[in-house]
Amino acid sequence: MLIQYMVVILFSILVWCNLMAADSEWDTPYEKSGFQKTPRYPETVAFCQQLDEFSPWVHFTDFGRSPQGRRLPLLIVDRDGQFEPVAPSDRQKAVVLILAGIHAGEIDGKDAGLMLIRDLVVYKRHLQLLDQVTLLFIPIFNVDGHERFGPFNRINQNGPEEMGWRTTAQNLNLNRDFLKADAPEMRAFLKLFNQWLPDLLIDCHVTNGADYQYELTYIIDKSPLLPTPLRSWARDVLEPQFVQYMQAAQKLVFPYFWIRDRKNLQQGLIHPTLSPRFSTGYGSIQNRIFILLETHMLKPYKNRVEATYAALKSLLTIVNQQARTLLTLNRKADQQTAEQLIGRWLPLKFQVNTRDTTWVDFQGVDYQISRSDISGAKWIQYGDTPRTYRIPFFD
Repeated sequence: MLIQYMVVILFSILVWCNLMAADSEWDTPYEKSGFQKTPRYPETVAFCQQLDEFSPWVHFTDFGRSPQGRRLPLLIVDRDGQFEPVAPSDRQKAVVLILAGIHAGEIDGKDAGLMLIRDLVVYKRHLQLLDQVTLLFIPIFNVDGHERFGPFNRINQNGPEEMGWRTTAQNLNLNRDFLKADAPEMRAFLKLFNQWLPDLLIDCHVTNGADYQYELTYIIDKSPLLPTPLRSWARDVLEPQFVQYMQAAQKLVFPYFWIRDRKNLQQGLIHPTLSPRFSTGYGSIQNRIFILLETHMLKPYKNRVEATYAALKSLLTIVNQQARTLLTLNRKADQQTAEQLIGRWLPLKFQVNTRDTTWVDFQGVDYQISRSDISGAKWIQYGDTPRTYRIPFFD
C-alpha cells in the first residue's frame, strides 16, 4: 500500500513538472525577464514563428521591408484559418488590427499582444475573443528604430530596462506620416490597410508630460471626422462599454488629454481631435475607428503591459459582441461617404470648441510650481499624494 502511495505521489510530481516545463516554454521573453525587459527584434520574430509552428490558427508573415532591410512582422490569427483578406461585403467576421511599436520606445503593446495571442492559441483562454474576429497584430512597426536600443531613449520612463527609438532609420516619425506616407514602412502599412480594410484598429503608445493616477488614457474619436452612424456607436456603445470593462479589470482610465495651461491644471484639459497624419484621424477619414491607447510612462512597466493587455481584451470582447453591428455600420459609412462627398470637399481637420465645456473629477496628484535652477523659468513639480481635481474638460 505504501509503495502504491509513493508511486502516485511520484507520478503527480512528474505531471506537475511537465506542466511547469510546458508553461515555461511558452513564457514570452518579457515574462522570462521578470517583467523587466522587452525582447529585441530577433527574439520577437522567433516567438512569432513559434506561435505559427504550434497553432493552425496562426500565420506569421510580413507586410514589407524597412530601409535597413528588416521584415515588417505580421501575425494573423483566425480560428478558421482565414489568412487572406475578405471583401467587407462578404465578410462574416470583423477584422481587428492591433498596431504596436510605431514609436519603438513605447513598446508595451508588443509584449501585451504577444501574451494575449499566446493565451488564446496555446492555453485556449478567452477563446470567445476569436468567435467573430480575425486578428491582425503588428508587434513592431518601427523595426529599425526598435533596434536602436538603449536605456536612455525615453528619459524618465519607468521601464523596460532598454527600449527602442522614436523615429525610423530615416529619422521619420511614423505617427505623423499616415496621410503623407513619406516612409516606406508607412506605404507598406497603407497597402496592408487597403488590402484588409480592418473594421476596427488599435494603436498602442506610452504617454508622457504629466503625472496622474490613471494607468491608461485613450482616444475613441466621436468628432464629425467619423460618419454619423459610426460616431453614434462609438459614443453610445463602444466607449461606455470599454470604460466599464476596464473598471471591472480594476484599471484606471481617462480620455487622452492635453493640459490647457501646463502651469495651472485648474485651467482644464483639452481632449483633442487628431488630424489624419495621426493614426486616429486617419482611421476616421477612412470610415474606421482607430483607437489610441496611451499607458502612463511613470507607472512600472509590468503595470503598463497589464493595462494594455486588459484594454486589448476589453476591446476584442466588445467587437465580438457587436461584430454584425460594426460590419453593418462600416458598410453604411462607406456608402454614405461615397454618396455625399462626390465632387465635394473632404474635411481633414476639426478644432476643439474651447467655449463650451463639461466638468470632470480628474484623479491627479499634488503638484507645486517651482523656479528652475538651470533656466530660471517656472516649471511644475509633481508630488506623490493622490488628489482629485474638479476641473473643466474641453471636448
